[in-house]
Amino acid sequence: MNYTTPKQTGPRQPRRQCTDGFSLVEVMFAIGMLGIGIVGVLSLFTTGIQAAAWSNNMTAASMEAQSLYTQVMAEVDPAGNRIYLCRIDDPKNPVAQKPANYWIHTDSGSGRQWLDPVLVSPDMDWWWQCRVSKYPMDPDDPLDYTKDADQVNPNATPYPIGLYQIAIAVYRNWKPPGKPAIVVFTTFVIAGY
Repeated sequence: MNYTTPKQTGPRQPRRQCTDGFSLVEVMFAIGMLGIGIVGVLSLFTTGIQAAAWSNNMTAASMEAQSLYTQVMAEVDPAGNRIYLCRIDDPKNPVAQKPANYWIHTDSGSGRQWLDPVLVSPDMDWWWQCRVSKYPMDPDDPLDYTKDADQVNPNATPYPIGLYQIAIAVYRNWKPPGKPAIVVFTTFVIAGY
């Protein structure tokens, strides 16, 4: 057998070296994608923290509104008269002279249409308002007396004698001109005994 070797016709070409790795453009692109991913994950965390804080605030405000409703129903003065229920309908002072819509969270509330919230207690930063109506309140905005049934329809029928709808609004960190209520609790009470 005759083996022949190919002839070389010029200087020997150096073999191209193959390097494993990434180019600078690929590395920059990967860092950019990683940065976008990290920003997305961090925004999820901040959104989750805000949602948890909002939920905690809503839960605490709802519990405070329930507590204030209990206070409205049960708080008595030294003489044994129910403080808030007598502001609605005092058996000694008939309700005839009171307006159809008035505020009861403070003793000066019956003569004013809008009254600022009052502090629940000195050691807490919860504020509240409580409005009473002889007519159905607007379910979307029970604190606005202009949306009550008697204001919208002059022929509206009031609730039966002694039955009232109340709205209790709870605020946090309230300062004039004020913020919207965190929670507004509406229910019915029977006053006047």
